[in-house]
Amino acid sequence: MKKFTILFVFSILSFSLYSYQWPTSKDFLLSFFGTPKNNCLSDGIEFTSDNQAIYPLADGEIVYYQDELIFGDLDYRGDEGNILVLNHIGEFKSIYRNFTTNNLFNMSDNLKKEEMIGVSGNQNDNFIFSIYDDKRKSYINPQQILPFLQDERKPIIDSVYLDYEDSLHKLSYNLSVPAGASTIYVNTWDVVKINNNFKKFTPFSINVFVDGLELYTSSFSSLVEIDNKIFVSGASDTPVDTIISGGELLYGGNIFLTKGNSIIEIVVKDIDGNEASKSYSVLVNK
Repeated sequence: MKKFTILFVFSILSFSLYSYQWPTSKDFLLSFFGTPKNNCLSDGIEFTSDNQAIYPLADGEIVYYQDELIFGDLDYRGDEGNILVLNHIGEFKSIYRNFTTNNLFNMSDNLKKEEMIGVSGNQNDNFIFSIYDDKRKSYINPQQILPFLQDERKPIIDSVYLDYEDSLHKLSYNLSVPAGASTIYVNTWDVVKINNNFKKFTPFSINVFVDGLELYTSSFSSLVEIDNKIFVSGASDTPVDTIISGGELLYGGNIFLTKGNSIIEIVVKDIDGNEASKSYSVLVNK
């Protein structure tokens, strides 16, 4: 799936690197793609409701519009307000959920990127923006094609835990751990300055190394459905229920430790490529 995701992003970037715009003000960013939400992960970017103007990502054709109170043939029941879907060059769609508008949208009409869709917020909820790839039936992380946030801060790796013997153990230098299988969880987040305030967001990727060997890698590139199950798809495909199994802690994969000294290294990146890492030397017993 990594190959497909890269090809998709490359194809839409090749259309025009500068043709895409943020649908509303970045000053009201609330959460990134992949943020845990209602026992799942967010399939888009969420903005706080503050009556901000909403515009199309790029020029596009209206392929679906549904009023929050008039249900159509989409599998949707109005719990996220109005919904508008635009089709774009590059075989992908942009989706706008939970906004207020006085516009009358008609199927097959074309919207220019300069035309306002509406304003953010409806029923005191937040505006959600998503990108969907029909061909591969996956939601794509919008930040892969949106203009950068110009964030130069590294993600924060607060702590790392090993899950063994049915309990979490916080890693520290020269901690004694048993040999065998363990699961890694990481308390980590990205820090972005939004409207002169620092906010925590979900990082883009995590890599886990043991004694220099990469044992786990995952990135929030896309969410894809495979055999009626949702996976986080990037460098590898990981079921969403596995990703969120640590609650607020980010899943870091399963590892197998053998007796002796081992170095566990965690590398976390944000969408802009800023990188943070932490290493732990552990004593592995029988």
